[in-house]
Amino acid sequence: MKRILKCLLWALAAYLLYVVVTGVLPFARQPRVAEEDRYAAGDFSGSAPCCDRVALVEEPRTGLAARLFLVSQARETLDVSYYALQMDSTTDLFLGALLDAADRGVRVRLLVDGFAGGLTRLHPVYARAIGAHPNITLMTTSTLESVGGYVGNFEVTIRQKAKYVNHDLCTGCGLCETN
Repeated sequence: MKRILKCLLWALAAYLLYVVVTGVLPFARQPRVAEEDRYAAGDFSGSAPCCDRVALVEEPRTGLAARLFLVSQARETLDVSYYALQMDSTTDLFLGALLDAADRGVRVRLLVDGFAGGLTRLHPVYARAIGAHPNITLMTTSTLESVGGYVGNFEVTIRQKAKYVNHDLCTGCGLCETN
């Protein structure tokens, strides 16, 4: 009994040491921020158009409206990354806006991490339109690894996972899923 109690006390001591080393010590001393590196919250918000504005969007409808507005304002390129596409009315609106942008001459790259099964199975009309449009590149099983550069000259790294689809021949019709 004493041996079990001793082991439990050692385990508890080791756990407490772990908590102190990983959860307390790294945050014990906060680095000082130089005065020239301090910014007011108002510096990053406002109504004036600018390339470095940030907005926190908490409501889903407001988020959709913001995405649709950004797509409507695109002039040259548009890179969109999603984990999965759910087929509902909001996706209809968003994919329709992407097709409208592509019709205006905007080059659209749609990255979907995972097979676009929801797109091809549940909405084959959009799948065919997206797959056949010359200004849209659909990249399935792809993730955005990093973004670098500066405004007007961004560089992105995209990782494509292994798959068995020849994207040069794929039109997004979904026939390969049924065979």
